[in-house]
Amino acid sequence: MKLLLFSLKKTLRTPLYWIFLAGILLLPPLFYHVGRTTAAPPAAYHLADPQDPDSALIGTYLDRAGFTAYASEEELRRDVTLGLTEGGVLVPADLTARLTRGEFRNSLTFLISATSLLPDLWQNHVAAALLAVYAPYISARYLEEGGITLEEMKGAYQHMMETGQLFHFEITTRDGRAVPNTDRSRRFFLGTLSLLLFLGSYFCISAPLAESAAQQSLRIGRRRAFTAIILPGVLLRGLGLAAAAAGACLLTGETAVLPAAFGTLAAMLLFHLLLDFLPGRSWKDLLVIFLALFSLALSPMFVDLSLLLPFTAKLRCLIPPCWLWAMAGML
Repeated sequence: MKLLLFSLKKTLRTPLYWIFLAGILLLPPLFYHVGRTTAAPPAAYHLADPQDPDSALIGTYLDRAGFTAYASEEELRRDVTLGLTEGGVLVPADLTARLTRGEFRNSLTFLISATSLLPDLWQNHVAAALLAVYAPYISARYLEEGGITLEEMKGAYQHMMETGQLFHFEITTRDGRAVPNTDRSRRFFLGTLSLLLFLGSYFCISAPLAESAAQQSLRIGRRRAFTAIILPGVLLRGLGLAAAAAGACLLTGETAVLPAAFGTLAAMLLFHLLLDFLPGRSWKDLLVIFLALFSLALSPMFVDLSLLLPFTAKLRCLIPPCWLWAMAGML
């Protein structure tokens, strides 16, 4: 107990430790918010009658294009007005009846937000979906005399669309199609948290404790210095960084990252402790800084280089800051 109290006093008197503690608690949530605000929100749609076969088919196409479904027209209009979605599509209840009568114009209503960045992208998706649904009606008019029914024509078109025999659209925004906001935010969060844990576990725990133990080892011996200085220091300071990481995860709602953060912190501390057995200090500081910058370049925060250079996927798994990405399932 005396050793823990002694280590606690030294920890409380270390300004750099408190700076990192505050940084780990506050900076990852801040960058989580930055990731959310820089991600382009997806467009959305509302089906007035989900039971209408052609409406449901358009909904399926829009799902594949990254649109999100809304249960009510009022909510969709509200979110488009507030700029929470890039745009919105309203599919009327009588779409099949309209297409059967040949009323192609004004079949859908497309809403555009005043803050929309890519309105043409989403409009092209909607036009392609409507054309794919309406094409069988156009062809059926000319093939009725040959005994080919509308249902047979729709089935043929549907088969050709699903098997890729007709045109196929897959346009991707800069942040992905499904849930770009959450994914972008999580990547910013993991990138910031992984770097702070790596740098903090070295400059606030491993390096100062190793230096203190080296100075005292001449007086009390290496074994005694290890048990009296390094072990209690690693325990107390490691728990502090873990608590700060837990707070950051709770602030952002990323509680699923907690096991990965704790496991990564333990692995980083072990890595630094093994590094402490080697002589010298200045080259270790440079190595840690280099690994931090190298991991930032290879992490999939902005662009995943492993898509262009596959060998980088194996290389970054050897870098400690990237362990958090791997444990969180983001590599």
